[in-house]
Amino acid sequence: MKIGITYDIKEQYGFESLDLNYTDFLNAADVTFVKDTLEKCGYEVVLLGNATQLIQNLNNNIYVDLVFNLAWGYRGRNREGLIPAILEGYGIPHTGTDSFGCSLCLDKIQAKLIATYLKIPTPDFFCITEDTFNQYKDFSPIPFPLVLKPSCEGTGMGVKLVSNHMEYIDTLNNLRKLYPDEPILCEKYIKGDEVTVPILENEHGLYAVGVLSILDSQGQQIKLYDANIKTSHTYQKQLSTLSDEINRKVEEYSCKIYSFLQGQGYGRADFRIASDGTPYFLEIAPLPLLAPYSSFNLCTSLKNISNEDVLQQIVQNACRKYRIRKY
Repeated sequence: MKIGITYDIKEQYGFESLDLNYTDFLNAADVTFVKDTLEKCGYEVVLLGNATQLIQNLNNNIYVDLVFNLAWGYRGRNREGLIPAILEGYGIPHTGTDSFGCSLCLDKIQAKLIATYLKIPTPDFFCITEDTFNQYKDFSPIPFPLVLKPSCEGTGMGVKLVSNHMEYIDTLNNLRKLYPDEPILCEKYIKGDEVTVPILENEHGLYAVGVLSILDSQGQQIKLYDANIKTSHTYQKQLSTLSDEINRKVEEYSCKIYSFLQGQGYGRADFRIASDGTPYFLEIAPLPLLAPYSSFNLCTSLKNISNEDVLQQIVQNACRKYRIRKY
């Protein structure tokens, strides 16, 4: 079986490696890890690149049985759905969630609205758009502290904690300059444990792999899991030591919202756990990082699921979806 890998790395777009305003990219080692692991599983693997390179390769009649999609895209709220949309247009099977599901998951505001519909707790929030900027530019209807973030970015890009009115105004204006085409999500800050829940899918359906706690470098509750901390790796991760009841609840919530969004194959949901034990949904990733240093990989490793088994489950799920019988 021949598998092509699609991906985005900074070098394809001319960004400096230390530019934290744009961090939602893989690096070459991440791609190599997936390629090598798939080859260990016995697959023939070719690299197809980003959206532009993918189209060029397809026009050059490069043939694959399946695309393993790692690409998060660049520009716009549909960037994560771009490659799935291209592949769907060409009728080429691919791993992971479809284009519409990827776009819905990327938009944090839409994901929170869906969580609310599903009665999954999420921090109180409001949105700053072009239409509402004048209403909220000098006033927050939610008491401080707040977390401000662009609505359609990942890897902690633009995530800021503000504690007072002056910080709010400065941060809001700065985010609008950096991400001019996106609404700004403003949500109540939940002080407590930060946890993440990897999701996999096998022949029986979606399941939560486990609950992973994200701690600061001292092993304490992390104040804010932003791009600076994520990219500098100044944090610790361990399997959650929260109560069984809380762990079961976040696993249930993770699968519930991912299933509603029709997520496929694998994903990851993030939560804050308040002091009273209430889990608050933050966001969901339909294409979480699979690299050895990722939360997803660490959790699967701690649960004794090998890298080969993880990628085999993802590939086999796509084969079932598209009725490919070569795996």
